[in-house]
Amino acid sequence: MQKDFGLEPRIEHYTCLVDLLGRAGRLDLALETTLDFPEKIQGRMWAPFLSACKKHRNDELGELAARKLLEFSTGSTGNYVLMANLYTSQGKWKEAAETRRLMDDRGLAKEPGWSQVEICDSGDR
Repeated sequence: MQKDFGLEPRIEHYTCLVDLLGRAGRLDLALETTLDFPEKIQGRMWAPFLSACKKHRNDELGELAARKLLEFSTGSTGNYVLMANLYTSQGKWKEAAETRRLMDDRGLAKEPGWSQVEICDSGDR
């Protein structure tokens, strides 16, 4: 990147790379890329890796990603929801409930989503 475009690669570029590798099913390379960085930087890479593990049903790596995600981002509700969804997809109801309980214990709540649909120039929720 630096040679061809004069851009210094930033953490966002590497996080995107982990996401792309994961979506392509190359969990081995995504994990290797993540682990190549110092732990302080890895924190941002575990969420896309966890999503890829869920998509490709790799429970073992998904659980590793979930544990790492908890280490690095205790205040992000989205990461807890990702983890709970991973456990739910595996039928691990106890672990999913424990993850939700951790959210409650830490005073975290998922913001409800909403959509807006425009019908004949009138926006309705």
